[in-house]
Formats: sequence, C-alpha cells, structure tokens
Amino acid sequence: MNTTDLKYLSKIAGSIEEKITQKGRPPNERFLFQKQHPQATAYLMMKYSESHVPVLYGPQIPRQDRDDTRERYCRAILTLFVPWRTVADICDISQTWEDAFKSRQHLILSNSWTIIENIQLLHECKKDRDDHLLQVIAEAQIDNGLVDPVLIPTNQVDGEYGTDDSDDLLELLGNNNGQLLMCISGCGGTGKSQLIRALTKYFLVTKRIQMMLKLAPTGIAAAEIDGMTIHSFLGEKCNSGKARKIKPGDLKLEKEWALVECLLIDEISMVGLTLLVKINRIICAAKPTDPQVPFGGVNVIFFGDYLQYQPVYDVPLHTDFTLPVKSKSNKIATEKQIQQRVARSLILQINCVVKRIQQMRTNDLHYLQLLERLRHEECNYDDYELLITRVVGLSSVPLLSDSPWNKALILVFGNEVRTQLNHKAVNHKAEQVGQTPIVCVAQDTCKGKPIEDRALVKK
Repeated sequence: MNTTDLKYLSKIAGSIEEKITQKGRPPNERFLFQKQHPQATAYLMMKYSESHVPVLYGPQIPRQDRDDTRERYCRAILTLFVPWRTVADICDISQTWEDAFKSRQHLILSNSWTIIENIQLLHECKKDRDDHLLQVIAEAQIDNGLVDPVLIPTNQVDGEYGTDDSDDLLELLGNNNGQLLMCISGCGGTGKSQLIRALTKYFLVTKRIQMMLKLAPTGIAAAEIDGMTIHSFLGEKCNSGKARKIKPGDLKLEKEWALVECLLIDEISMVGLTLLVKINRIICAAKPTDPQVPFGGVNVIFFGDYLQYQPVYDVPLHTDFTLPVKSKSNKIATEKQIQQRVARSLILQINCVVKRIQQMRTNDLHYLQLLERLRHEECNYDDYELLITRVVGLSSVPLLSDSPWNKALILVFGNEVRTQLNHKAVNHKAEQVGQTPIVCVAQDTCKGKPIEDRALVKK
C-alpha cells in the first residue's frame, strides 16, 4: 500500500461534490481487507480498469467425469467460482469436497457455469484429438504412407500388446492425468533417440511443440535431439561454482515456462545429482505450485543408459546414500550434500520405467552378446578372441585404407592417437578428390586474453 492508495482511500471518504469535480482518468477501484486480515494494514486489492483473462498455474483442473479425481475437481470449482474468505466458507470440516460442491453449487453464477462447461469441453476436445492421432498412427503401421516413417520405425517388432513403443508412449502421455516421471533406459542402439523423434513429431502434429523442452548434458547430444544443453538452460557455465540467482515471482522465467508441460532429458548417465537439483529449482520457480511436487508438476522423461559415461565433477543419479561411507560420523553434511540427497529423492519418485532391449543397429548375435557382457564387466575369453580380430595392424586388419576398414569406426584410448588418425584420413581424402587441405590454427584465449603460458600452448 503506497501513497497513491492512501490518497484514493481518503478521497473515497470525502464528499460527493469532490468526486464529481475530479478531472482526468478515473483511478482504479481499491478494496481494503477486513481488519482481522494479517495484511490489512499493508496491502489492498485493486480492480483492473479493463477485462483480463486469468491464467492458472500448476496442474490443470481435472475432468468432471473421473471418479478418482472427483474430490480435486469439486475443490477447484468451489475455489474458483464461489466467494469465500476461509476454507470453512466453501467446505465444512465434516464434509467431503463433493458434498460441499452439491450443497453450494447454487451460489455459482450462470455465466460461471458456461466457463465450467467449457473446461470440461476442452478436456473432451484434447481426448478426441489424441484419439484421432493414435488412430492415424495405427493406420500407418500397415504401411499406407499416412505418417512420416521417422515417427513409426519400420525395424521394430510388435511387442506383447501388438503396438510398438512409440504408440505406447504416446498413449501414456495422452491418457496420463497425473504427473509423469518416466525413465527410458537401454544400451546404445536400442532406439531411445528414435522415441525422442517420435515424441517430437507427436507434439508437432498436435500443434503443441511449444509445450515440449529437450535437454542434454553435452553439445553433441543436444544437437542430436535438436535440443539445448542443460548448462545453457540453467544460464551458467559448465563446472561453474556460481549458481544462477532465482528470485521468487520472476515474471520472465514464468513466461518462458508458461506453456511447457513436458521435459525430455537425454544422456541421463552424464547428469549428476547437483545438476538435477538445479534443474528442479529452476522449474519450481517458473511453475509455482506445491513445493512437495517434483519439477513443478511438469512431466519429465529421462532417456539414457546408467552404465555409460558418468557425470563430470558430480555424483551419479543412482548413488545410494543409505550405504555406509568412509567418513567421520559426526561430520555435518554440507549444503551441496544436502541438495544431492534432495535430487536423489526426486529420482526415487519416478513412477514409470521402460527398458529398451531390442538392438536396432546390428543383427550379429555374437557381437550383441559380447556388448551385453561388456556392459556388466562379465567378458570371457571368447569375447577377447573376437575383439583381437578387430585390432589394427594384425593379419585380420592389415590396412585401414582397404575396404571395408576404410569406412569402419575406430576406437582409440587417447586423444593423441585420434588426432593423428584424423590427420591421415583428411590427407588421404584430399588426395583422392584432388584438393589441398586447409589448416585453421586456433587462437586460444583465457578470459579474453591470449594465453602466455607455453605449457598450455602446443605449436
């Protein structure tokens, strides 16, 4: 409450003649709280001079015809459309919200009933739209060309339920009325990226692409899914100790997240607990809701393989804090350790897990079995013998310039070997096409200044 408010209230108490002779645009109407209100002396309510469309934050109002969410629906309608000062005005202590709704629905204005009917109509339109899309996808499985093949992979085998994983995931998103916290795991080549493309296509077809956000821990992974890096999303540099300052009521942040309902995070093995809690803090600030609701009520789907690369300078998401640690028992946990436990509690709230097991990249049974044993550190001598046949320089792989090795992927232990191989490959390709290689020397700087330490600059 400022001086303008006090001046308005003093004029309201004046004579009618003073109000008539007032010039200029009439001020907005202001209304005081009751005296017993804890903020009566510092705040008031001001009526807009023009009509505004209210935008609700948090979970949507449930469907009217669902028994499992009937209580939430009645509570939401009473809260929005029946005047009240305390909870007792809209629901007695001995009443359920449904009983309270039945006894007080006569207090709802006729024009408000139109809005209530439109809320239910919106739910039905969304359901019909998603049902139609799922029907189109089902028809596309008979190869009639109605849907882009990227959406329905042709190399997938029908599962137990007669539909592929893309259909199952789309149906789960369409029919899920609660928050979805999902983890889709599997080793490389099992189609996780294909599912991300299918989801992206789904949101594009249904004209809801602005409701999806895709993140990944590295630039290459982010480019693969046409998303953004997590550190860019957080607005901070990688491995930076400075956390982004989040202020309550950040209108810019809330506007950025106003339409987002689904968050996809790829390469989850490289995301640590410290990084995850930062993501949760940003979303909760952007989506004001119950603090106990993870990720501000946004649907989150994690993609990746926990057995791949671990996070850098962070703790893996699968860390079990219940196990004993080699440290002093009386040592007080730091703020960082506390936040890591908070992030671990978020992971434990995942309510849907899907494991991809069918390999899409190769049909070599022996090689697939080798990869599976390698993942679990259970390789045997036969696996060793198979890998030996792929070592460069032995009789099985005499020259990399010969087919098929000139097109094969090469795994090396160090970056130095990788650089030398890339140089040879560039020179070989340039010789084949009759072009001269162009070498671009990097101009490295540190904080905008040239690096003077010779140990850091290799000529």
